[in-house]
Amino acid sequence: MEFFTIVGTGMGLKETILPDGKKAIEEADLLIAGERNLEPWKNEDKEFHIIKSNLKETMDLIQREYKTKKIVVLVSGDPGFYSLLNYISKFFNRQQIKVIPGISSMQMAFSRVALSWHDAILLNLHGRDINTINPHKHSLKVGMLTDPINNALLICEHLIKQEAKNFTVFICSNLGYNDESVLEFKLYEYSKIHINPALPAVMILLDEEKNEL
Repeated sequence: MEFFTIVGTGMGLKETILPDGKKAIEEADLLIAGERNLEPWKNEDKEFHIIKSNLKETMDLIQREYKTKKIVVLVSGDPGFYSLLNYISKFFNRQQIKVIPGISSMQMAFSRVALSWHDAILLNLHGRDINTINPHKHSLKVGMLTDPINNALLICEHLIKQEAKNFTVFICSNLGYNDESVLEFKLYEYSKIHINPALPAVMILLDEEKNEL
């Protein structure tokens, strides 16, 4: 093989993987992914490599094996949206990588609240400075990936301290799963809403008045 494949698994469910992605997975000799993404395929007759904190070790494995085995790396969401593609590209050139897109959590969140996202500011607050949001406190539409530290509750508190506009806020969590949740409220009423701060989520801010223009 002259390349290996990265498949976006969407929300991690077989149902959210594109047909090309499923075909690549079915034909693979070696599947590489975190435990959650490997779970749906654990009974397949394949080799498995679990990604934990061993990213460099994983790159070395791909380098050794990709010319003799069909290797598929499974990543949540879409490979090109705050995912492993950026890291993997530091070790391999574009000709060595085939990418099959997936449905990102950001894409699904905007779909759940029936909003377009071509005009949205998209941010990732995973492990980043919460002040990253400050320049966008008066924007039309903002989508953010949160984490247990920079969680939705803390972000709401921060935005109010920054005197942000009274956005309509959507908190979308566990997208695609049976316990999926979509909360909607006004920013300055956030204290009335029960938000689990430990739950990673997609947070959307919308200026309803500007959006109607």
